[in-house]
Amino acid sequence: MRSQNLVNGTILILLGLAFLGRNLGILPGIPWSNLWQLWPVFLIIFGLQVLFPKGKMSVLAPIILIIAVVIALFGLGPFQRGVQDYGSQRQSLALAESTTQAGLTLRNVGVAHLRVIGGELEGSQAMEYSANRQVIDRSDVEVSPAKTDYYLYGRSSSRWVGMTALPNVHVVLDTGVHWHLDLSLGVGAVKADLQSLPWEQLRIDAGVGQISVQAGPAAWARTMAIHNGVGSVSLDLHREIPVSVRLNTPSFMNNLERAGFVRDGDRYVSANYRDSDTPLDITVDGGISQVSVRWNR
Repeated sequence: MRSQNLVNGTILILLGLAFLGRNLGILPGIPWSNLWQLWPVFLIIFGLQVLFPKGKMSVLAPIILIIAVVIALFGLGPFQRGVQDYGSQRQSLALAESTTQAGLTLRNVGVAHLRVIGGELEGSQAMEYSANRQVIDRSDVEVSPAKTDYYLYGRSSSRWVGMTALPNVHVVLDTGVHWHLDLSLGVGAVKADLQSLPWEQLRIDAGVGQISVQAGPAAWARTMAIHNGVGSVSLDLHREIPVSVRLNTPSFMNNLERAGFVRDGDRYVSANYRDSDTPLDITVDGGISQVSVRWNR
């Protein structure tokens, strides 16, 4: 049997067992962060396939793959590197004087669950973020006459190898300022509840994860750009919002037509989109992602 067939069959069997174990409650969840950290194993397997396409040595590739996946699913055990717990973290960033527009940029957070909401903060605060572990290296603020920009720089995901509980980052933004949001995450989940937040631009980048965005109506035009390699994109939108959606995903992996959107060239538009002065224009580059829209009141 060819080494490639062995590897492909092993991958399918392991994925099936992993999902079956999760559904039966044997596995509480699939720790994608651990699998993500073991990606160099696939380079090793590819090299073994090239060196030993046939013969007894060809079984090395699937054996190494099985060992790597078992380690990732059930903990690194004796192979686990020492992981330091940096403790909880909470910080508030001040609101620059006379600021009406602000931007939040989150970078270099490899593995985490991220939640962003609008809230009532003290008058001197623009943003408050908290986390169950110290996942933010530093925060910078850049003030200009037009806009104040807040930058959060995350820690490398390699510090969380072997941990099935992902860091949770919770960000609350002042609702008295118009926001431009640029959020980046390697693996995990992004939940942005922007119903009560005045925002103008939203950009979310995630390699593997689940992205959920809730948005309410506004008296100005807005843009949303989402990139998600593998996972799901869920948009919970107020029915009054005029919306257009451009998709770069497989055509069958969305519910837009079932949600009442009409195809218009290279985009889908809602019934109230045409001739609107306050549109929400959405672009989704989903790779292999399911995209769904749900209307609420």
